[in-house]
Amino acid sequence: MQTHKDYYRNGFASNLIDNMINDLNKDGIKMIYSEARTWNIASNQLQQKLGFIQYGQDKFNYLYKLDIMTYNKKRIHFYDKSRKGYANE
Repeated sequence: MQTHKDYYRNGFASNLIDNMINDLNKDGIKMIYSEARTWNIASNQLQQKLGFIQYGQDKFNYLYKLDIMTYNKKRIHFYDKSRKGYANE
């Protein structure tokens, strides 16, 4: 997934991933695995902000995992600048 540069730092990726995690939780999924290029600082910061834990690394990527049950207990409410409010409300 990539956000167009005109929309960086507006919470779109955070909101999209948050909604995806909640949908997966409703479907009974308990763990999510993802990866981000080692050079993609913004993506790595986002994964960490959302609570993904780095569990490994290959030649090009950091490998992450997220326990959805833990995520829901620590659920973050993301501020949506375009709505001037919290996305999860």
